[in-house]
Order: sequence, then structure tokens, then C-alpha cells
Amino acid sequence: MYPMRYSRFKRIPHEITQMRVSSLIKKKRDAITKETSNNKNIDWTAWDNWSIWSACSVSCGQGRQVRWRHCLSADCTKGLKKAQLKSCYLKNCEKNNREPKIWDQWGNWSTCSVTCGIGKIMRWRHCIGGRCSLGEKKAQLKTCTSATC
Repeated sequence: MYPMRYSRFKRIPHEITQMRVSSLIKKKRDAITKETSNNKNIDWTAWDNWSIWSACSVSCGQGRQVRWRHCLSADCTKGLKKAQLKSCYLKNCEKNNREPKIWDQWGNWSTCSVTCGIGKIMRWRHCIGGRCSLGEKKAQLKTCTSATC
């Protein structure tokens, strides 16, 4: 005799319930495999598991979270990764007490955009806290002079 589990509506033998759940999981997995196998460009086995979600991009109000997965196949471009974004919401921001943006240090200047004559150099800094938008950054441009042409 099977041990009995009680549901809200009727008694169901535990082993039968387990078989039904396992069967449903297998059907769902098979459906996903079939669905993705129709897209010849995607090899889902070549990707690692999703990372955990990042912290919310803001400390109050509406922001974003991101998570990553990396391509593991030798056929992938080195460092290739996928991102997923989702919205997050933290406590309401007080109108008169909005957090300022927090910026990291300026990066190094790029090389001159030309090898002779007058060109441009550039450097970046990223917003790392406060009221940043996801991926927000600032650039500085300066004129550079290289050898005469």
C-alpha cells in the first residue's frame, strides 16, 4: 500500500504524485529542447548557468538589475556573454533628498585619433552609485597634436 499524502481536495498516493510531477518536468524540458533545437544558431549547452542578479542600480526608486552567462564553446568569440535585465524598485525617493551620482576615477587617455596633424583623445568614467542609470558614463575629449603630415 502506498503512503498517503493529503491534498486540499483528496488523498493522493505519494509515489503517483512524484511520477506525475517528474513526467511534467520531463515534458517541459523536452518542449524547451525541441523549441531551441529549431534555432540552429543556438547551442544552449555551450553556455554556463546564469549568474546571480546584481544589486539594484539605484538606492531608491525604479532601477535595473542585470545577470550574465558566458559562452563556454571554443567556437565562441573570447569573452562572449549574454545579459538579462529586469526592473527593480526600492523605497520611494524623497523629492528634496535625492542621492547624488557617485563617479569612479577617470580612466587613462586614449591614443590620439590621428597619426599626424590634429586629432582627439578621450577618457571615460563610470557612474558607480547613487542615482545612476545602468551603464551610465561620462567622456572627456581633448585635442591632441601628432607629428606634422
